[in-house]
Amino acid sequence: MPSFAEIRAYAKANYTTLEDGEEALTLEFKFAGDRSQRVRLVHHEAFDKDWIEFRSVVCEKSELAAEEALRANDGMTIGALALDGEGRYVLSYRAALDTMDEDEFELPLLAVAHTADKLEAKYAKKDVR
Repeated sequence: MPSFAEIRAYAKANYTTLEDGEEALTLEFKFAGDRSQRVRLVHHEAFDKDWIEFRSVVCEKSELAAEEALRANDGMTIGALALDGEGRYVLSYRAALDTMDEDEFELPLLAVAHTADKLEAKYAKKDVR
C-alpha cells in the first residue's frame, strides 16, 4: 500500500509541480495549442482507508447548465463533474490507496488531465487557471 507521501514523491519526480502541501499537491500538464491543465491531488481518509482524489477545474458554473453536466457525467469513463465551493465545475475521481499500483495512479491522473482539458475547451472556451 503506498502512502500519500509516496504518491507525492512519485508525482513530484515525474511531473511539473505547481503547489505542494502535506495533504495535497497540484500538477500541471501541457497540451497542444498552448493549452495547459492543472490536476490537484488531495489526500482523504474515509471508511478507515486512505484515498486520493484527482480533481481539475473545467469551467465556471455559469458556463455549463446543470442538466448538460449531468448528461456529460453519463458518458464519463473515469470521474464525474461536480460543483466546488467556489462555483466552478471540476472533474473529480477518487481511488483507494491500499491497492494502488503505478498504473492505477497514472491512468486516472492522465485521464482526468486530458478529459478536463477537453471539457474546458468546450465549455469555458479558454484555458482556466
